[in-house]
Amino acid sequence: NLRLAALLYKTGELPAQCAALAEKTLKYLKLDNHTICDVMTILMHQTVSFPIADASLKRLVRSATEPLLESVLWLSAVNSYDGQQAQQWVKDTIRQYQNIKQRREAVFLQDLAISGEELKNVGITGKEIGEMLRVLLDWVSEYPNDNQKELLLERMKSMRKEGVK
Repeated sequence: NLRLAALLYKTGELPAQCAALAEKTLKYLKLDNHTICDVMTILMHQTVSFPIADASLKRLVRSATEPLLESVLWLSAVNSYDGQQAQQWVKDTIRQYQNIKQRREAVFLQDLAISGEELKNVGITGKEIGEMLRVLLDWVSEYPNDNQKELLLERMKSMRKEGVK
């Protein structure tokens, strides 16, 4: 999939245009939907700049998916740096993500110290539960030490007082 993405890279000016043109091309070539989706995802995230902050790396993994992380990094790196430097950036960024996982920092919703059920218990309902969980996940992406149930409940209550959803 990385090879297809590299072949179709820069067919459009913006990542979204590039992905749309790639989708048309790959459908014309009768590739399977899974491959098309993977290539489009890689192309949509082609503008990673190195070094990448931990919080940004977590957002990238959520958006591009963990299995495609290395491909996304490679496409960005080889189009910005020479081979050896690109290889080093990818290697360092993969190591950085492995360190994030070792520290058990929240990357996905299931990594949060609070669940939707607990938000229901404090009076949040419907779509607001998902929205609040995503906001809290973004918060702990920036402040990993705040991924504690009590701190997240406090944060949620203060955001609700401020009118933030």
